[in-house]
Amino acid sequence: MAEPNATSMAPGARRDALRIPCPGFLRGHALPIVVALAGLAAFLPAASKAIPVQLVSAKRYYTLSLAGPAAPGQESRPYVRYQAEWRLVNKGSGSSFEIENDELAYLPYLEYRAWVDGVPLPVQKIGNRYFFRIYLRRRQTATVQVSSLQRVLPIDPARKIDEFEDLIEWRGWMPPIEDYWVVVDLGGIYTAYRQQVPAFGLGGNGPAPGLSFPQFLANRIVQISPGGYQQGAGNKIWWHEQNVWKPQEYFTLRVRWQAWYR
Repeated sequence: MAEPNATSMAPGARRDALRIPCPGFLRGHALPIVVALAGLAAFLPAASKAIPVQLVSAKRYYTLSLAGPAAPGQESRPYVRYQAEWRLVNKGSGSSFEIENDELAYLPYLEYRAWVDGVPLPVQKIGNRYFFRIYLRRRQTATVQVSSLQRVLPIDPARKIDEFEDLIEWRGWMPPIEDYWVVVDLGGIYTAYRQQVPAFGLGGNGPAPGLSFPQFLANRIVQISPGGYQQGAGNKIWWHEQNVWKPQEYFTLRVRWQAWYR
């Protein structure tokens, strides 16, 4: 099966008061990447008992990119764009709950938006926590979408290592999860590396480094977790699960790479 693309997930124009860490959101060290990537998770209720809502499917798409210096002498700046789409079915009575995501100091949000069935939702922030509320009527089916942009700040300047990490929690929903995708698009940063511009510390306008994408993964990407990912067209890696009845409590999506541009 081919992996989903970002366009297909983009929003059009993305017990009472349960608090659920965003299904598909990961807590990150450097903005949502080793995939372990701000989540394969499903929305997670604060209580250990599953709520009567089925997470039918989830698509989480992370794009890592590199912007050039804002001014001469400044460094290039890595970012992560996150797009997610969850399809929910309420199997019980009317339910109201919150979806939340914590902001890490080295992965600050530049924007954070949410929709239900294409209608924008008000997003609140208290401290380092972003959250929004959802209400589902009895037997209602709804599509929830989230889009965010995060700046990746250095976590190890001495070693020139940057990192993105997310904690994916997907327990707490009524099973099964029929289809779950996590896709990390590394095409932007791979293309930037091959352009060999002075901002990357490579100097001059010589020929681009002769690294294929698999070689780039092996030589410039320090860590990708969890393992078991697949590679696809467009310089992407992905994880795909189907018919999940007993998901593990959580896992970490992490991507760590050499920051040759700093």
